[in-house]
Amino acid sequence: MKVKVWVETEAEADVSLGDMLAELSALPDGERQPSILSAINTAHGILKRVYVERIAEMDDKQRGIIGNALREQADRYLTPNA
Repeated sequence: MKVKVWVETEAEADVSLGDMLAELSALPDGERQPSILSAINTAHGILKRVYVERIAEMDDKQRGIIGNALREQADRYLTPNA
């Protein structure tokens, strides 16, 4: 007699950003774009949820580095293939 059993379990795994991006890039054409857009949306959601008080705790140099990095990325999306 054969019995099929489903076991519910929990596991943790460390997945690097590089591994995640590689997996997204390897998805089939129909899945890749929506998955990448979902990942970008998640990143944007995280940035929007950083409390103003936490930003205020940063010094000018930290805010400048982050602001410049975000501006650089915005430029990539506004001028694709540039």
